Parts: sequence; structure tokens; C-alpha cells
Amino acid sequence: MGRAMLIIVTGMLVALGYTFMGMSNQRQALTSQSVSKANKALAQNLSHTGIQFALEEFDEDNSWSGGKFNLEKGTVEVSINHDVSNEILEITSTANLNGASNDHTITATYDISKNQQVVPKFQGALSSVSGSITFSNSNPQTHYNGNDNSGTCEDKPGLTVNDPSQVDDHDDDSRIEGDPAVAHNSKIAHQDIRNLIDRLIPHSKTISHKNDFDNSTSDNPGVYSIDSKLTISGNTTGYGILIVRNNAQLEIDSDVMMAGQFEFNGLVIFENETQFKAAGNATINGSIMAMSDYGANLDIMGNGNMQANYDCQAQEKYTDVAANKVLNTTLYTPISMYE
Repeated sequence: MGRAMLIIVTGMLVALGYTFMGMSNQRQALTSQSVSKANKALAQNLSHTGIQFALEEFDEDNSWSGGKFNLEKGTVEVSINHDVSNEILEITSTANLNGASNDHTITATYDISKNQQVVPKFQGALSSVSGSITFSNSNPQTHYNGNDNSGTCEDKPGLTVNDPSQVDDHDDDSRIEGDPAVAHNSKIAHQDIRNLIDRLIPHSKTISHKNDFDNSTSDNPGVYSIDSKLTISGNTTGYGILIVRNNAQLEIDSDVMMAGQFEFNGLVIFENETQFKAAGNATINGSIMAMSDYGANLDIMGNGNMQANYDCQAQEKYTDVAANKVLNTTLYTPISMYE
């Protein structure tokens, strides 16, 4: 009986040994599997991080073609293929996790043919974004025309005001024309223009003489600012965005010959200005926006042949192009991603 019990106990111990050994092997397999999955997830994250790094680098410099990044848990090697003709960006990101035997690669493509809208849509020939607008000593030749100058878009008001009560103040002014002639403006926010000015000014070219517009062409619109007194005479033409800053003065010389004029195609912004003197010939094709942080009044003294013509194509061809030249406004629209 004792010998039989000994044999049974010994058999049970052997069986338990095999059981515990199996459980140990199973735990090791599960641990190994968990580590493998964790490493794969970490490698995937590193690859995606590489894609984001590449987008940021390319946004700063679109000639950048790739590089290698050392990160906390490994390295990522990125390469970029830019199809200029179709505006397609292909990014390949390969991550190597510290201690892992296998790399992880992601290939992503983006459509970069479009830019984000940074300039609010023109709402007419002349818009009071904040504050008010008055017209002193403006003769009958002064004209604010909201009928689209390009003939390709719907007509807009000649004047939009941010205070509905101001509509009646200008509604019977024969110098203002459009559909309607005068309207309440609720589509351009003061803060949007404030932000736009703050973003553009560091990249703008300061105009101190009319010759500073010499490189401005329809194919090369720019961002310009005036921050002191500037009198323009003779033939001067500009394209893009012109910001007349607080305490600056822009005057169109009344002594120019009738053949001479100042013409700007795009957007003119008066920032916290109280007076604009246009005694000579001045033509703005696009839109004028008056923005005041203090609710001030802009008085336009148009004694000469002052013409403000709403032109929707001027926004697309000159204003938006100028803004996109100096700001990072590319939209990266995902097309595909393979792992």
C-alpha cells in the first residue's frame, strides 16, 4: 500500500511539473507576443511622427527632400517625392525602433494644389470692417462701384458698413453704385482683419517712395505697407495687398497731370486710419477695407478722380497670390496611406 501511494504521488508530481512547465512556456509566448505587438505599435507611431516631421519641414522649405531624425525610442528616415506638375507630395517614412529587428514603413500621398483662405472674401468696393466711413469734399467724379469690374462674378455693394444705422447715411449718395449701393456688412469680422494684418506685416515691403512699387506686376504681386507720410505722384501701379498703417498718411498728389495716376490692383487695408486724401487720380481695382481697433472714423477726402472698383478676379489673381507667397497656407489633403 505504501509503495503504491509513493508511485501515485510521484506520478502526480511529474504531471504537475509538466503542467507548470507548459504554463511557463505559455506565459513566455504571451509575453513575447505582447512585446512584439507593443514594438509594432511603437514603430507605427514613429513612422507617423516621421510623416508629420516631413510635412513641417516641407512647409518651411518646399525644396526639402528628406532626412533622418533621431527620436527617443529610435530613428526615422524620411524621403519626399514632389510631383510638381500634378502638385502631389509623396512621403515615405521608415522607423527603426531601438532593439527591434524589423523596420516599419509608411508611404503617404497628399494633394498640395490648394491653399487655405487667409484673406476674407471681398464684400464690395469699400467696406467698413469696424468704425465708420465719411466722405469729405468728394466731388462728383469720385466713384465707389460695387458692380464687378471683371464681369465674371456677381455684383456687390459699392459700400458696406458695419453698423446698420449707417446705411441711411449714405444710401442717397450718387457716387456710390452697386447691388445694392449700400449694405450692412456682417461677413467680415474685425478680428479676422486684425489677425491678417498681424500675420502679413512682418513679411511686407515698406513703401517710402513710389518707386518701391517698381517690381510689382500682375505676375509678381506683393505685400506692401506704409507707416509714414507718403505722397504719390505720376504713374504708379501696384498689385497685391497694401496696408496703410496707424499714423501713416497716404496722399495722391493733386498736382499731377491728368495723364498720371496711382493704380492699385488687389486689396487696400486702412488700419486705424482717420484720413485718406485722394486729390489726384487714384484707382483701386479689387476692394478697400477700413479697420479700426478703436471704432474710429475714416474720412475719405476725394477731391480728384477717385475710383474704387470691386473686382473679384483681383482677389484670386493678386491678393490671394500675394498672401500665399509670404505665408505658409498650403493645404495638405490626404490621398492615400500604405503601411
